[in-house]
Order: sequence, then structure tokens, then C-alpha cells
Amino acid sequence: VTQRQLDALRSLSVAPDEEHLIAAVPDWLAEAAYTQEAISFGIYAAQEPVGLVSLIDPRLMEEDAVSSHFQPDCLYVWRIMIDHRQRGQGYGTAALRLVMNYAQCIGLAGVSLTTMDQEKGNALPLYQNLGFTPTGRRLGDEIELICREMTAS
Repeated sequence: VTQRQLDALRSLSVAPDEEHLIAAVPDWLAEAAYTQEAISFGIYAAQEPVGLVSLIDPRLMEEDAVSSHFQPDCLYVWRIMIDHRQRGQGYGTAALRLVMNYAQCIGLAGVSLTTMDQEKGNALPLYQNLGFTPTGRRLGDEIELICREMTAS
């Protein structure tokens, strides 16, 4: 990653009324750099970053961490965001479809994630439209969702 690319990624942001839902990108990138189990990808359109996603493969985690927070056979979407100026263009849907394909390529059965479903501005409707369903678990103030096959919409 070049400095120019890093600067462009750091400029991504959510809308001001969504800042409580996810870490600011500079903080996110710093934390991801020290989270060995995480892998992060920029989401690009026409060579410009429009979002960011970080994933965790539970097979790389210690067993007790997996059972308490992760689905053992699913790639975990640790964080995902689309810049507020780029919303409504299908980038989030395309990114989640790519995540599902990636999970299958590395031998996992699906994708799991959590979202602050009781907070205004959360992405629960997007996740449900793609086929994510609640597992019945709550992790803190977030609901856990799982998807083993994305819907066509």
C-alpha cells in the first residue's frame, strides 16, 4: 500500500449521525494492523476507494474466542463501511457478495457478522435483503447474523 492509497482510504467516512456505529477509518486501520487474525481490503470503484472491509477467519483464533464470539465455520465480517458519499450505488452489496465468495474459496460455509440493530442508521435491512438471518445470539449490544447463501436481490 502506498502512502497515497493509505491517505485516500483514511479519508473515507460515514455520515455524522452514524459515527457511533463504527470506528473512524484511521482508528480502524491502526487496530487492524495489530490484529493478526484480521485481513482488510479497500473497496474500490474506478481506482478510487469507496469503502473498507475487515474480515476474520475463525480458524486462526484461539478455540475459546471462537466459541464465545464467532461461528466456527463462517468468515466473520469484523467491520465494513461504504463512504457516506458513495452510498446507494451497490458497493456494499457487491462487497458482501465478494466476501461470501471469498469465504467459500477458503473453505468456509458462510459469513457471519454483528450489527447494532437497535441503533438508528444500522445496516440490518441491507444484510437481511442479502439473506443474513439472526442466529439468536446477542453479543453485547449487537445482534449476530449469519448467511450461508446470498439471495439474488
